[in-house]
Amino acid sequence: MARWPATFRRRGWQLSSRACTTVAWWTRQTRERIETLTEELAAPAYDVLSADELVAGLVPIAIRR
Repeated sequence: MARWPATFRRRGWQLSSRACTTVAWWTRQTRERIETLTEELAAPAYDVLSADELVAGLVPIAIRR
């Protein structure tokens, strides 16, 4: 059985050798770090699109919701 990374244990995400805690995983701080990193990594891809191209690409996604 694979061991959990030490960072999981340090952050309190590990209840046992097989499970992560839902509450600890989705703490506000963790969620904000993930969102910030996602936005930073996605920015260059969006920067190459014009406003019209971006809207045209996002409208179908918005309609499905």
